[in-house]
Amino acid sequence: MANKRKSSRPRFSHHPGISDQHALEIVRETLGTPKPVIAKPADPDTEPDWGGQCEVCGASPIVPATGMCGPCTFGEAETAGGNW
Repeated sequence: MANKRKSSRPRFSHHPGISDQHALEIVRETLGTPKPVIAKPADPDTEPDWGGQCEVCGASPIVPATGMCGPCTFGEAETAGGNW
């Protein structure tokens, strides 16, 4: 029995008759070339306002659009401290 050496690099394709390069070409033809991700500018109505206090509980920061802190606006404790 011949001793086959395994490559440390994983194969992209699990089909024995298709090379990695061919598999990548098929994926690109099927899905197209990925488009670059462009960051959206910050929304001043939803960015944390560290200078204001929540109208309900007095916490900071607030969501400028509502005048309330994250937990009072979204009802989620995880949004405290501007985590939204």
